[in-house]
Amino acid sequence: MKVVAAIVLFLVLSALFHDLGVEGKKKKKSKKDKKKGKKSKKEEKRKEDNYDPYDPYDDPYGGYGDENGSALEGNPDWYKEPATRSMKAWQLHGQAMEKAKADEFEAALPAFRAAVRLNPRSAQLWNDLGVTEMRIKDFARAKHRFLKALELDPKYEMAIENDEDVKKELGDAYNDDLGEFPQEHKISEVPEMSPEELWNLTVNDDVENSRLLGDSPIVVRGAAEAWGWDIEKINFPYLKKIHGHKNADYYPHNMKEETVKPLFSQLDKALEELEWSLPPENNDQPKEFDYSTSGTYIQWNVDENSWRDLMIKMNATLPEVYEDSHWTTKCFDSGGVTKFNQNLHWKMMLIGEKGAGMFNHKDVMRMASWQVQLQGRKLWHVCGPDQESKMYHAGDVNWFKPNYNNWPKAKKAKCYQTITEPGDSMYYPRDWWHQTTNLDATNIAFSGSMINNDCVREFGKEMSMQCSNSDEKRHTVFQPEKNFCDQVAQCQTVWTNTYGDVDPIMERRRLAKEEKAKARKEKKKAKREKKKAAKAAKKAKAAAEQGNDEEGGEGYDFGSMGSEDEL
Repeated sequence: MKVVAAIVLFLVLSALFHDLGVEGKKKKKSKKDKKKGKKSKKEEKRKEDNYDPYDPYDDPYGGYGDENGSALEGNPDWYKEPATRSMKAWQLHGQAMEKAKADEFEAALPAFRAAVRLNPRSAQLWNDLGVTEMRIKDFARAKHRFLKALELDPKYEMAIENDEDVKKELGDAYNDDLGEFPQEHKISEVPEMSPEELWNLTVNDDVENSRLLGDSPIVVRGAAEAWGWDIEKINFPYLKKIHGHKNADYYPHNMKEETVKPLFSQLDKALEELEWSLPPENNDQPKEFDYSTSGTYIQWNVDENSWRDLMIKMNATLPEVYEDSHWTTKCFDSGGVTKFNQNLHWKMMLIGEKGAGMFNHKDVMRMASWQVQLQGRKLWHVCGPDQESKMYHAGDVNWFKPNYNNWPKAKKAKCYQTITEPGDSMYYPRDWWHQTTNLDATNIAFSGSMINNDCVREFGKEMSMQCSNSDEKRHTVFQPEKNFCDQVAQCQTVWTNTYGDVDPIMERRRLAKEEKAKARKEKKKAKREKKKAAKAAKKAKAAAEQGNDEEGGEGYDFGSMGSEDEL
């Protein structure tokens, strides 16, 4: 009985402990579920109203994923959402940090720069990029990274300390490009011409008077509308769909310095990265390619077939003086025209985001150019060849923010400045220096080079030089090919037959200038001779006076001995 009672007691106690254990587990599980539920609600609330993916101190993944990037996997459109852009930025930051810790600082730079391009409102990302640039002694760039970090968070101690270190390294040069640099040189508005006036100009008008298109830039307000163009049909979706497979020169790092080199990309890929302000897909570019800030710029060198397609799409016709078919059809076959456009970048579409632009320069082949603005506004600064001595080298001076302390002659320049709106056309003659910057998020311009009576002879000389193997060639624009250069020689004949060997107006100006210089030289010579004669006369007079003094002096010496009577 005792044994039976013990067994029953054991079974009862076992059942009781089992129930307690199960209940305990249930309670524990319930608590866990409750905690999980609270987290979900917190995440949902964060997603709905409080989450700022650009908060530099927020959770970098914002509840949208984890540091392994699960929300990025299988998501080709990750760059279209702020949260996943931020996540990608921090992934890149992690990759960059691994390289930086291994002292591979240059190898780390592309990923650091890509990270801040994707998430430009993180003080930490800017600071870490700056530290890496300090390690390779690029203090000028590092300075701007720390200043950007401090703009986002003025109390960020690490950035404050790093900025102080940069000040010590740069010394007085720290302030070189900081502050306001207002334009103080003389700036005039670009002369305007009505759309009808330009449309009615003919090649014969240009032949008779080269100065119509040779003396100054010209802006034509409302040109596209007046000429019947439908510019709104040229947009990113159309370009991607119809011309996306074409190759383009791609500058994700802007084109504001002469030394920048392009990447090469399919147009659709470049447009997508521009539209969403993305760094290049392959983040393995050299340190010179700084795409940390927005400013993507695309130059599409348009082939003849694509050009015709674009013109048809817009229902566009060019004014006669902008057109080049009046001479190309007389000397080039279809292959020659293609090669000409390709070698000279003769016909282009220029596409960029806000802040993108072209450094100050003049076209080395000495042709004239025109643009029609299709989307966005563009700021132009244009200076004539008579201002050459104040231009310094291409890209030296930022004429929109000129530092006259570094470039003192720039303050004496006399130039033009204007803004072109969508539908406006801008023309500038040969040898005119020009700098541009885009003012709106999306900017598209249709651009063409041209030959006219003002530039044809200089352009012809440049083409002949390019087709030669002369040691006097100052720059190489294209490699000479016999078939192409034979056709260029035929074009030279066409140009001479159309425009003549000499521009009579410019020849008269040249002769008048030479006469003026000669007269100035003769005047200086006469002045020098007069001055020389006066100096000689003065010298002779002084010599004569000295001679008289000497004669008088001898009498005085003898006289001092006393007179005859006295003796």
